[in-house]
Amino acid sequence: MHKLYEFCKDKGIDTRVVESVIAVEFSLEKKEFLEEYFRIGAAYEDANPWGNKLKDRGEDTLVLEILVELYKKISRLEHRMIRQELDLVALESKSNILALGHGVLFLEDEILEVGSVYYLRFVLPSFSDRIIAIFAKALSANILQITKMQARDIQDFDSYIANIEMATIRVQKYLKGE
Repeated sequence: MHKLYEFCKDKGIDTRVVESVIAVEFSLEKKEFLEEYFRIGAAYEDANPWGNKLKDRGEDTLVLEILVELYKKISRLEHRMIRQELDLVALESKSNILALGHGVLFLEDEILEVGSVYYLRFVLPSFSDRIIAIFAKALSANILQITKMQARDIQDFDSYIANIEMATIRVQKYLKGE
């Protein structure tokens, strides 16, 4: 059982925890970070609501799936360009996220000020073209609870956790010979 899970259980935070190594940059919260947080969120907004609307109306799913896949490829290229164009504020510290749960992070280094709010930026491994920006409160010297996160980022963050859980289950089944 990971230390993050034990900590969350002791604090009454109900979450599953997975291990993953993710590079993260962070600084104590400042007003200028809020502007960047919203700028990053706007840069990566999902411009595909039309795809869901067409599905709901029963349009040709094969053509729709091809269009959606083309859109995704163009969007990935666009996101890479946006990432290069985003003028990101320099952050003071770097570390690695070693474990994460729904709404919580466990950092490698014990350098946080308990009770302080931090602005963090990282890239989820399965979403290599998109920066995730969040605000989180330090619950310990290396554990953070997310306090502000874009809606789309929450979905992707939770999906990432679920994907790691599924991969772990598959590995365990394979090792047992099932």
